[in-house]
Amino acid sequence: MRIAVTLALIGVLMPYAWRSDIRRKTYDLNQCHTEQSRLSEDSYTATYCYGPGENVVLRLYRTNNMGLVAERLFTFPRDEPVRLTWDRDAIVYDTAATDGEGMIALPPSLSDRWLAMLP
Repeated sequence: MRIAVTLALIGVLMPYAWRSDIRRKTYDLNQCHTEQSRLSEDSYTATYCYGPGENVVLRLYRTNNMGLVAERLFTFPRDEPVRLTWDRDAIVYDTAATDGEGMIALPPSLSDRWLAMLP
């Protein structure tokens, strides 16, 4: 039982630590861009930052208080600019993604808001 719990913790914590390290390195590079929504009832601001390799960190904020409400780490070809597409129900950051990946629902889900609070 202890081995299973230990392996489960390693399986959760290692990817989290890797993503956290990528996020830190991304903001150190200062290659960030900001866009603001104009279509939804609530106003959102998105900031995406290019990181090491083909990693991109997208952070979505509620504009009125700049509270972080969602975050995504994704890969994107370095030689192509990220293009955000806003509509009333979502922000799309990767049009090639499938199965609901590549977008954040507006307003962001409860799980998005909870995960955004993690360091």
